[in-house]
Order: sequence, then C-alpha cells, then structure tokens
Amino acid sequence: AFKEMGLLNEAKEFLNKVTSEQEKYVAAQILKGEIEFDSGSFLSALDIFLQILRVDKMEENEMKEALYYAVRIYFQLQNFEKANQFAKKLGAIDSNYRNFKKIAVVLNQKLEKR
Repeated sequence: AFKEMGLLNEAKEFLNKVTSEQEKYVAAQILKGEIEFDSGSFLSALDIFLQILRVDKMEENEMKEALYYAVRIYFQLQNFEKANQFAKKLGAIDSNYRNFKKIAVVLNQKLEKR
C-alpha cells in the first residue's frame, strides 16, 4: 500500500523488516527491487533481484519476476550479453511472461549490432 501511495521510503523501511525466515520474504524483496528499479537505482535493484535468485525456496512466479527484472536491468545498463543470459533462463520457463517476447526481440537486435 505504501508503494501505491508514493511513500517509497516508508515502503522500503517496512519491507526491510521482513526477515528471510518469514513466508513473504521473497515477495517483500521483489517489491523492494521494483521500488529501486522504478526510482532508477538499477544497481541496487539488480543486487536485490540477484539475491532473490539465490533463495532456495520460492514460487515459480517469484522466480519469473526476478528473472524478468534481471533482464530489464541488464538491458538498462546496456549489458546485453548478461541480459541475454537471464532472458534464456526466463524463456525456458515461460516465454509468454509479461512483455518478454517484445524484450527478447529488441535484445536480439542489440546483440546482432555488436
């Protein structure tokens, strides 16, 4: 609710209190990563999403979301090779996730230009 109201610092403060032992830990981390991404803090967001991908137990949708953001962040940082690595992982799980196909097309165009 904090995020929707634009209270990003309050949202981050609340999400920081969720510990790795709690059931909603991964969901809280995803929200934190989204806040960082939306704020343009791509390296902070990337760190969060890469940490999520190292978590042992998570829902498939949470994994797909973390992979999706990793692709988008590496793309923003113009590291198209890394973006492609994560895109392949996401594509293997669900090639219809969000606007993944559109991102994959643009990513391939960027890789071909190199």
